Amino acid sequence: MNAQPVRWSATDTSKWLVGPPCKGTARLRLLCIPHAGGSPSAFRPWGDWVPDGVEWVVAQLPGRESRFSEPALREVDAVVEGLDAALTALQPLPLVLFGHSMGALIAYELAQRMHGDGYTAPALLAVSGHGSPQNPRNYNDLVDPDSPSFVAEVARRYDAIPATILAEQALLAFYLPLLKADFSIVTGYTPRGHAPLNCPLLVLGGDSDPHVPADTLAQWQACTSSRCDVQVFSGAHFYLVQHAQAVLDTVLVHANFKQPFVDLWFRNTT
Repeated sequence: MNAQPVRWSATDTSKWLVGPPCKGTARLRLLCIPHAGGSPSAFRPWGDWVPDGVEWVVAQLPGRESRFSEPALREVDAVVEGLDAALTALQPLPLVLFGHSMGALIAYELAQRMHGDGYTAPALLAVSGHGSPQNPRNYNDLVDPDSPSFVAEVARRYDAIPATILAEQALLAFYLPLLKADFSIVTGYTPRGHAPLNCPLLVLGGDSDPHVPADTLAQWQACTSSRCDVQVFSGAHFYLVQHAQAVLDTVLVHANFKQPFVDLWFRNTT
């Protein structure tokens, strides 16, 4: 008999954070923030590999899944404020922030908010598929959400709109306002001139991502006074789909929660 899927639930009353029950005693909280147009379901495959002791939550922004009736937000500060309030209401735990593409920008601004308010810094900020927010050139070639060719351009450049949505006008009409709002978050963002963070930074990307060249990922070093490590995987902008387990393991290793596989193999064979 096949095992039943683990049921996810909201961990806060405002439903900003959803995820499965933590296995074992929570020693670390991992918050994942999806890409533009994405929802918590984008990270569901990770559930097969999240180890005991990690309280894993995924950001559920307004306009998606159980919050589908709420209007999507169009400014990064409003998203950060909601996530910050939801996290503050939870029992304190060492926190790892992981965001992909738009989610990376939100994770960075959330880390800055925590840093500026004097909170305990995240144990790790992990950003994926996004250039350094301090570099204005990273915002020069974004798709205008108000352009008549917006849908076609997003589909062509990012391959990020499911074929079932593109083929069904009713679904596309439902999905389009959400996608446009998310792209407005990114296109409306301007570098803030933040002081460097004081937490470790992990930067991940695909070696053939046309939007975020791998050789630009090291520019994130300017965003922290702590260490900044770069990890490149094979693949394009959504490389993490085929490397989900490796990405999760890399994040947890850099958060000092999990030992590298090579180290474990060496210890177990000597």
